[in-house]
Amino acid sequence: MFYLLRKNSLPLLLFLLILRSGLTAQSEFLQLYRQGLVDYQSGYIQGAYHHFREMNKQYPDSVQILHILGQIDFGREQWKKAAGWYDKIASKDSTDLHARYYSAICYRETGKFKALVLRKRDWDRAEKNFLFLIDSLDHFKDTPLQYAILQKYRKNYAEAIELAEKQFSSQKSAQTGILLHRYYASFVHNKGLKIFNEWANKNPGPRTRLYLADAHRLEKDYATADSYYAALLQDSSKTISPVPVYLAYSKSKIEQNQSDSSKYYMVQAIEAID
Repeated sequence: MFYLLRKNSLPLLLFLLILRSGLTAQSEFLQLYRQGLVDYQSGYIQGAYHHFREMNKQYPDSVQILHILGQIDFGREQWKKAAGWYDKIASKDSTDLHARYYSAICYRETGKFKALVLRKRDWDRAEKNFLFLIDSLDHFKDTPLQYAILQKYRKNYAEAIELAEKQFSSQKSAQTGILLHRYYASFVHNKGLKIFNEWANKNPGPRTRLYLADAHRLEKDYATADSYYAALLQDSSKTISPVPVYLAYSKSKIEQNQSDSSKYYMVQAIEAID
C-alpha cells in the first residue's frame, strides 16, 4: 500500500509537535507522553494506544494527543477511527495540513466499503481535503498521488493519470511509476480505443503513445501497434524506460504467433532493467 505509516515517523512527528507547543521537559504532559512512547517503540501498540486514550481524557484539547491517536489508528488501517481523531483536530485548526492529508486518505478508504450514497459522501470529503492541500501547498507530501488513487476508485482514469503524472514530474519514484502504468492500462482496458484516442490527442507523450499502441493491439491492429512500439524504442529522448515498451512489443509478437520475435523483445526487456 502507498499510505502506510512508518513506525519511526510517529516519534519524530510527536517530538516536533511538542516542541511547537512550548512544553518543558519537566511537565507532567511530557512525562506521560514518554511513558506511552516507550510502549510504542517496544512494539506494544495496543498498550500505547490505551495510554494515549487515557491522556486524551485528561488533556481533551491537546492536538498532539489527537495526532498520536490518529497516527496509530491510521497505521493499523482503522480508517473510521483515525478519521474521527483527525476531524477533531480539524475542528480546532482547519489549516492543519497533516490532519487534512491523513483525513483525506481515511475517507477515501472508508468510502470503498459503503453503498453509493454513503460512498459519495466519504469520497467527497476526501476530495475536499485533497483540494485544500493542493490549493495550500501544491505538493504537500504526495497529495497528487493520493488524490489520483481516489480518482482511480471513481473510475476517472484520465484525472487519475493527470494527477499521477503531476506527482511523477515533481518527484520520480518507482511507486508512482507503477501506479501510472496501472492507470494507463485501466483507461485503455475499461474505456477502449476510441475514448482513449480522443484523450491521447489532447495529451501527447511517450506513455500515451505506449498505451495507444496497446489499445490498437487489443483491437488486433498489430501493424499500427508495432509501429508505435518501434518508434518509441527509436526515440532518443528516453523519457520513459524501454522495459515496458519491450514487454508490450513482446506480447504483441506472441499474439501474432511470432515466437522468435517475442523472445527477442523479452530478452531485450530483461537486459534493459537497471
